[in-house]
Amino acid sequence: MAGGVRLDRRPAHDGAAAGLRVIDLRRLRDEPEYRAGIERKRVRDGLLDETLAVDDEHRRLQREVEDLRSRQNAASKEIGRAPADERPAKIEAASALKDEVTARETALSEVEARRRALLLQIPNPADRSVPDGGEEDAEVVRVVGDTAPVPAFDHAAFGEQLGLVEVRQAAEMSGSRFAFLQREAVLVELALVRWVVERLVNEGFTPTVPPVLVREHVMEEAGFFPTDRAQVYEVDGGELFLVGTSEVPLSALHRGEVIDGGGLPLRYAGVSTCFRREAG
Repeated sequence: MAGGVRLDRRPAHDGAAAGLRVIDLRRLRDEPEYRAGIERKRVRDGLLDETLAVDDEHRRLQREVEDLRSRQNAASKEIGRAPADERPAKIEAASALKDEVTARETALSEVEARRRALLLQIPNPADRSVPDGGEEDAEVVRVVGDTAPVPAFDHAAFGEQLGLVEVRQAAEMSGSRFAFLQREAVLVELALVRWVVERLVNEGFTPTVPPVLVREHVMEEAGFFPTDRAQVYEVDGGELFLVGTSEVPLSALHRGEVIDGGGLPLRYAGVSTCFRREAG
């Protein structure tokens, strides 16, 4: 079948949910160009200013908690050094400081949760080379091969006619949009996977079969939560989530590591079953 590859430079707001949610608040506050790159993703009006205001409150509470903890530690030391007749008053003062620390820590936790929820809504800034606008504003970078449209053909119906796909029993046991892949179709699928993986290995990629269940923070850091949460299956009471792409676990493969730039790029080819609620 004839076909080609079309490489586009997508508009800034397309795929805004993708990417790691590591926003540099200092740069957002101090660098207009960094902020402008985020605003090009068409974020909610007022989101960035609201986030910075909550971050200011968070930093203020953090300083207050640290100051109160320092005073509490000093008060505790004074109890041991104080004469017996002064200790009850010292103990009462230390107890009051402890209560105040607890109250401010509670307030800090609440503000931290608000700040985190806001940060998860902010996409990474768009590169300056990315065009503004919608789908119609995408720029064709280059066209490779023959991209002429091929005649429409219902491959699913054709597969049923050949006895390669069984949908009736699959629908009874699993619901619509499920099927048994059978006979030569299975061999073709496995052969295609093997062929693609071998090609990628020859290009320097490391073949990887990742876990298909991940924790919530992995989905967040890969940019799929909270935006696409409705499309994801959860298990174990929301402790684990089925991935919709190998990209999710692969993005966390080196989480928390410091990688020597001399060893870059790191190339991985992920092979996994993918789970999504969406049709298509």
